[in-house]
Amino acid sequence: MDIQISSNFERLLFDACGRDADKVNQLMDDLKSNGEFVLDDEPLTYIRKLFSAKRVDTEQTLNTIRSVYEQEGWIIDPHTAVGVAAAEEISAQPVICLATADAAKFPAAVERAINTSPPQPKALDGIFDKETRCLESEPSSDSVKSIIRQHV
Repeated sequence: MDIQISSNFERLLFDACGRDADKVNQLMDDLKSNGEFVLDDEPLTYIRKLFSAKRVDTEQTLNTIRSVYEQEGWIIDPHTAVGVAAAEEISAQPVICLATADAAKFPAAVERAINTSPPQPKALDGIFDKETRCLESEPSSDSVKSIIRQHV
């Protein structure tokens, strides 16, 4: 799975291109083969009406984790911090930012920001004491299917 090219992105392009599947297929083919594509003015205008974008660097991310912790007492993860920082810079209006992960997934970043480790969720108690099991596979769907059949 390539998480950099999400299915939501392709669906957005589909709507932006007037639901023209052939056009979207061509754009996605260009992206796959060239690492980029050129979007016409009309779909680009459509997308710009829906979204704003902002870049947030590491220092801003850590400062946002720290600020939210100091002001609200909430320990947020770095991904959520990026959303909060961007929202604060982009919008003068109140914004709802939904947390995207538990801060416990990023203990080093959180500790760097607030000098304390985030609490581990109760559901994970004892998980790090369990045995790790790993199966290796050739990078093919047939190999993965074979492993699944053997172990289900």
